Amino acid sequence: MDPVIEHLSDEVLKLAERIAELEILVLKLSDATANAVDSIKRGQRISRQVVWFEAWRTLASSNNTLQKNDAIKWADDCLKEFDAKF
Repeated sequence: MDPVIEHLSDEVLKLAERIAELEILVLKLSDATANAVDSIKRGQRISRQVVWFEAWRTLASSNNTLQKNDAIKWADDCLKEFDAKF
């Protein structure tokens, strides 16, 4: 085989190996990104739960609450406002 062609064949193989390594890195980065997004979403869910519970607890523990549903409606409304703002 011609030495130039042999050299080019070796270079093509090295490039193919490097491309395969980069493809693996891209997959790992995609997984890491997806995990980060999931963590952020979980954090937002927890934050929303805290907002709802605190709103509910505040009204439920007040002396002016007439019905259980008053506190639930208040908490739901507060959460809607929280979502609209953030």
